[in-house]
Amino acid sequence: MVAETAHVLIVESETDAARALSDSRPSGDVNLVLCCGPEEPLVDFAARVFRRIRSVRVHAKVVRLSYVLGASRSQQCTARRLLLKGLTTLLGRGAWLRLVAAQEDSIDLLELLDSLMPVAQAGVEIQAHRLQEPASPNRSGMYKAVPRPPIERTADAGAEA
Repeated sequence: MVAETAHVLIVESETDAARALSDSRPSGDVNLVLCCGPEEPLVDFAARVFRRIRSVRVHAKVVRLSYVLGASRSQQCTARRLLLKGLTTLLGRGAWLRLVAAQEDSIDLLELLDSLMPVAQAGVEIQAHRLQEPASPNRSGMYKAVPRPPIERTADAGAEA
């Protein structure tokens, strides 16, 4: 039986890493931050992330998974969607997946949410957030990302309809 909990933060773009960490700091028994390299194709990143998450599940239950979407390019959409669907199927009851996109990105979060709901197990919560840009950095020089209220849908809600 897996007793430890894992919190995972996945970041597609290195430019969003600081913003993502200030918004969602992992705090499980096992914490994992995976960031796509500047020259790493999203297809390779997706394969690396999926392998790593599967290996973590051997000794910890993934209960929180935050995925920070990078700038959307058409050739990346298929790899991103397949990775997110695969990750969603790995989450069990009581876990949640949070999709985060910058305010200025043109990613359709509701469409992405709708594509993930059919593969989510009952009791998995899926949220979507848009980050708003702050006016200025704090004293440490870091920008604090401020999320909007989440757009939430759960797998249970889809089953009841």
